[in-house]
Parts: sequence; structure tokens; C-alpha cells
Amino acid sequence: MRYGSSVVPLSVFVVSALVGSVGSIGAQTTVLTVGPHGSYPTIQNAIDLVVPGTDTEIRVEGGATYVENLVIDAGFSSGTLALLGVWETTFSQRPFPPQDTIIDGGLSDGVIDAFGMEGDLTIDGFTVTNGLKTGGGGGIHINPSGDAHVTLDNVRIIDNTATAAGGTSGGGLRAELSGSQHLEVLNCRISGNGVSSSAGGVVTGGGVALRSIGDSSFVVQGCEIDNNSLESTGQVQAAGIWVRLEDSAQGNLLDNTIVANSAHSSDVWVSGLQCEITDSGTLNVERSAVALNTATGGGAGPQVWSANSQTSSLRMSDSIVGLGDQDGLEVRADHTSTANLVNLTVVDNAGNGVAMGQFGSATMTLYNTIVYGNLVDFSIINGSVETESNLIGVDPGFVNPAALDYELGLGSPAENAGDNNAPGGLGLLDLGGNTRVQDSTVDIGCYEGIAEIFFDGFENGQTTAWSP
Repeated sequence: MRYGSSVVPLSVFVVSALVGSVGSIGAQTTVLTVGPHGSYPTIQNAIDLVVPGTDTEIRVEGGATYVENLVIDAGFSSGTLALLGVWETTFSQRPFPPQDTIIDGGLSDGVIDAFGMEGDLTIDGFTVTNGLKTGGGGGIHINPSGDAHVTLDNVRIIDNTATAAGGTSGGGLRAELSGSQHLEVLNCRISGNGVSSSAGGVVTGGGVALRSIGDSSFVVQGCEIDNNSLESTGQVQAAGIWVRLEDSAQGNLLDNTIVANSAHSSDVWVSGLQCEITDSGTLNVERSAVALNTATGGGAGPQVWSANSQTSSLRMSDSIVGLGDQDGLEVRADHTSTANLVNLTVVDNAGNGVAMGQFGSATMTLYNTIVYGNLVDFSIINGSVETESNLIGVDPGFVNPAALDYELGLGSPAENAGDNNAPGGLGLLDLGGNTRVQDSTVDIGCYEGIAEIFFDGFENGQTTAWSP
């Protein structure tokens, strides 16, 4: 039995914060400075001076707002470009958080449009806000060429809007990848963005819309995606994040929080996270918290919906789906595709907890998962699903669900009760970052380990100290 595990309750994910980072520079890098104490008054001035094939770093002074609609286009055809915010006045240190370097779109267009560019682009240390774009990508639009590699790190994408008469996507961020392109979205806050249609079109990805085809790939990691919205008289899909993978594309969604997003329509498909995987695409979702997303107006609107077909594969592990006002998690697989769900906790949703549909010759498995406190905990929509070592409709003995603490309490039937050989494999870490399989057998659910009972060391034989 383990005590004193460093489990992170769901409540911590809901209120997580982000801080800035410090970059470095190579000997052959050209440095351009922007801001009140820099060489250029606007960021676009510096971007326009970038020479293809070189390595360029644009340092943007913090503590300032830049009202601009930036364009990084085919003129950047090779080399590396790092657009870095939060610098102090001498441009030698980066002491500020991202909220102190603001790129404001002025409600006149999208804030950053990286269209047709190649090479390696990094955007780090900004708040991107007040974008208003007819079409997708109200805050940032990524649609590169060639074998481009784009990284967004420590970027706050806040209060941007994409709108159209018909369908559109990506209120905060829209990315369209092809070929061998790669996108990384790391440690970002994507909040308060929206997508709307005035004539009943299909709208997707209130916070993020990401399509990956060919051999392209993406990673979205350590991001907080919250309070984004979708609204249309037509179909709405994923107020938080929408992803689609085709051909042999590969995607990873890791360590993300997708909470309090809202979808409104008479035809709500998904409120939080939607995943579509086809051909031989693969998607891995790990250590993510999806909670408190809402769907109003009509439709089941589960918090998470995934469908994979052809020979594609989905793996989802070490994650929680809870407290939705409709259904929790719905997964469908068709043709010869595979969907493996491992070590999940699906709790306290007002509708179905987990619903799974197997079609064609698809393989579907559910292992080491807690499903509890939902209106209907588990249902099979179609076909057959392999289920082993789960707690379905059985009280798992959570510590304090009322306080969003879904770690395992002393005496939980989930302790050491899982299957170490679950299809799809176990994750290396649980939702709280703890090592999986702390004893000989994995625990059931998204957390590994029993919650700390004493805070004064008594469980280790220490009796000389009392907790206050």
C-alpha cells in the first residue's frame, strides 16, 4: 500500500497557471529588436527584413501592446525564425510573463497568419488577443508549405473570434498541416475564443481546430483550453479542441486541460474534445482532464467524442472525463481500426458515462477504467467491446469528489486491481505525473496511488510531529 503520493487533483488542472520562458541564441543568428527601446517600432517591420535561409531572432520588448495583424508568408521560405516576446529594455533578459507582451489584432483581422511559409518558425512569450477573422483562425492561423516546423510555446491566445456566414473553425488557433510538416503547441493558454456562423454552417474548434494530412504530425502538450465557445443554428463540434487526422498523420494530445467550454446549437455534437481519425492516422491522448464542458440547445453533446475508421488507431489513457452536463465519453471505431482506452476515470456526467460502438472488423478495448456516478455508466452502441479490470458502477472510494478530488482513498477497490498487460499498453505516468505501477499491479483509474491520510509523517512511523 502506498501513502503520500503526489497526485494532482482535477481542481488543480482547472486553475493551472502559465509562466514565461527564457530563450538562447546561436553565434550565427541575426537579432532584430522591436519596441520602445528597440530598432523597429512594429513586429511586422522586423518580419519583413528576415532573409530566407538565415537564422533570425526577433526580440520584442515586454510591458507593451503592439496593435498589429502579422503576416509570415512565402517570403520566409527557409531558415529559422524565432519571434520571442517578454524582453526587458536592454533585450538581454526575458523576465516577464506572456501577458506582458500583447499582440492586439484590433478586431480588424486575425492576429497572426503564417500562410505559405517554410522553414522553422517559433513563436514564444506573447498574448495574442482581439483577433476577428472572417474564416478560420481568429487568433493564429497556421497553414505552412514544404516541410515547415512550427512551434507555439508559452503563448496566451485570448478572446479571439472566427466568424462566417457558412462553416468555419478555430476561434483561437486554426492549423492545417500536410506533407511532412510538424506543429508543436506547448504550455499555451487558449481561453475565451469563439466561433460563430450567421447562416447555420458547421462550426468546429472554439479554441483549437487542427487538421493533419499526409505524413504530417502534431503535439499539443501542457495547454489549458478553457472557456471557449461555439454558436450556430447548424451543427457545432468541439467548443474546446477539434482534431482530424488523415492519411498517415500522427498526433499527440498530452497533459492538457479542456474545461468549461460551451457549445450552443440545436445540433450540438461535442462540447469539449472531438477526434476524427481515418486512413492509417494515429492519435494518442494521455494525461488530460476534460471537465465542466456544456452543451445547450439540443443534441447529446458529449464532452469527448472520437471516431476512427479504415486502419487508423486511437489510444487514450490516464485521463479524466467528468462533470459534463450531457454525456461523458463516446468512442466509435469502424472497418479494421483500433481504439484502446486504458486507465480512464469517467465520472459525474449528467448523461452516459462511456458509450462505445464497434462496427465492421474494428477492435475496441476498455481496460483499467473507473466509470461511476453518471446517469448511465456504460453502454455498447453496437458490436462487441473487450472490457477487463474496470470498475463500472462501483464506488471507487474517491477522496473528495465534491472538491474535484478524484484520487483514490484508503481502501479503494481500485488499488492494485488493474491489468498490467492492457491492450495499447500502460502509460508511464498517471494524470498527476506519478509513476505507473508503484506496486506490482497497476491501479484502476487515471490516478496511481492512495491519497495521503496523514500529513505529519505518521504513516512512516514518525510520531514526533503534529500537523496544525
